[in-house]
Amino acid sequence: MPPNQPKPINPFNIVLLVVGVLFVVTACGYSVLTVKASHPFEASEATASGEWLLNLLDQYGFAALMTELVILAFTAFAAMGTDEYWTRRASAKSGADPPEAI
Repeated sequence: MPPNQPKPINPFNIVLLVVGVLFVVTACGYSVLTVKASHPFEASEATASGEWLLNLLDQYGFAALMTELVILAFTAFAAMGTDEYWTRRASAKSGADPPEAI
């Protein structure tokens, strides 16, 4: 691939980014739920607006974390495994020589 040509986009990287952000949000919410459960007598108006999220995480949080973790693992391996394919495909479209394997 010529140096001035941008690196091709691997669609698995996009999925990996979206699921990674979702996993971080879920993990942070689940940890807030854990801290809140350890201090049950401290309630404030600020947390009342997010009660629906904490109730959702209380019911489905662990299953959501495990599902997101499996999807993260699958897409990470898929992104690594298909990176060479997307690079060769972009090189073939541009008419450049494919990069040599290391």
